[in-house]
Amino acid sequence: MSGQLPNSSRRSTSGFQKLVDGFFKQEGLPFSEVITASKIEETFLKHDGLFGIGMIYSTATVLWAFLGQVSVAASIIFAKVIFVAANDLASTTI
Repeated sequence: MSGQLPNSSRRSTSGFQKLVDGFFKQEGLPFSEVITASKIEETFLKHDGLFGIGMIYSTATVLWAFLGQVSVAASIIFAKVIFVAANDLASTTI
């Protein structure tokens, strides 16, 4: 099994490169030098997970959407933790 849909046999890391640039190449983030577009693509190919290459709904697009949702959720949780911690500090009398 090739791990790709018919009519999408062209391999390209460009979609994964945009994903890596957007999520992992921010300065100071761990793994920014370890996670590469080609490693992500190789992993999906190894597990027959590539689909829709050159199409709108490709593996890279779906992964990008998932990571976007996860990062927004993490930001909301982080903001709530900071809010609770700030309230606890404000209510503490020294």
